[in-house]
Amino acid sequence: MTILHKSQVCFPRKKLCKECIHFDTKSMNCKSFVDYSFVTGKTKFVLANQMRSHVDYCGPGALYFQEKPIHEVFQNELDDILNKKDEWK
Repeated sequence: MTILHKSQVCFPRKKLCKECIHFDTKSMNCKSFVDYSFVTGKTKFVLANQMRSHVDYCGPGALYFQEKPIHEVFQNELDDILNKKDEWK
């Protein structure tokens, strides 16, 4: 048996909705699919966690995942940190 440090093992990277081009950070919706009403003709976007929990849609494997450019991901994370700075006081 060979014992390795965790930094020596390559784990598959999880695809996170916040890093997908279809994810809207303000509404937490996935813009890859819409919920269409055949009665009213209106459409609305569906929450991303609902899309990931159903295998018929994006599912846990992130079937329709398209990665955002890395600068957008970092900008979103920086915005999250700056929005929470009041909590640090």
